[in-house]
Amino acid sequence: MSATLAADTGVWRTSDHYASRARRLSLLVGAVALVIASVYAAAIVATDGDRLLLIPLIGAVVVLSILAHPVVGVYVLLSRSA
Repeated sequence: MSATLAADTGVWRTSDHYASRARRLSLLVGAVALVIASVYAAAIVATDGDRLLLIPLIGAVVVLSILAHPVVGVYVLLSRSA
């Protein structure tokens, strides 16, 4: 029984290829995050700090702090019940 591969197995990619692809993806994600943050900051300044625009920002900070330090999440959960 024989089979042929559809992919070209004669050329193996080096680790440099994968490293450059990861670096490129990281740069792209960082650029997109910077653009989103800049637009959000401009919207906050344009509306003179409207509280409705600040709520998602505060929520994101709380979520990130809980993900970074899960003990904070337990503290927030237990402080709400008391």
